[in-house]
Amino acid sequence: MMIDIRNFLAKDLLAGREFSIEAKVMLWLNAGSGTVLAVSPTHFAIEGKIQVVGVERPLSVQLSLGEPALDEKGVVTGPCTLRLGPEADGQAVYRVEGEELVLLGEVDGKAVRVALKPDGKRTLINLDGERKAQLRLTAG
Repeated sequence: MMIDIRNFLAKDLLAGREFSIEAKVMLWLNAGSGTVLAVSPTHFAIEGKIQVVGVERPLSVQLSLGEPALDEKGVVTGPCTLRLGPEADGQAVYRVEGEELVLLGEVDGKAVRVALKPDGKRTLINLDGERKAQLRLTAG
C-alpha cells in the first residue's frame, strides 16, 4: 500500500510552478501567491505570501508522509511531519478520508487539522485549529 501525496493535489501543482492563492472570506478572494518548492509521492512544500483582511503574512507549508498502515477500521493512516511556518510537528499523523488527505498535528501548542484535496485545476486546503481558513491554490 502506497500513499502518493500528488493524488491529493491538482495535477498542475508541480515543483517550480508558481501558484495563486484564494481565501474564502464569505466569497473567494485573491489572497496571495507562492511557489511550489517540492512535490514527490511523500513530500510537498510551498512558500509564498498570503494577505487576508489587510494583514500580509508569509506562507510556508511542508508535509512529509511516513509509511502507511491500515487502522482497525481499514482507514489508511501513518506518521508525518507537518510544518506550518516556523513550527513543525514531527509527531503528526495523516489519514485518508475519502478524497481528502487529512493531517492532524500540533502547532504552537495547539491542535491543528489540515485537509487537502484536488478540485479540478485547484487544490483545496482546509485548516482547522485556533485559526480556520479555506484556501484554494491554482497553478499558473
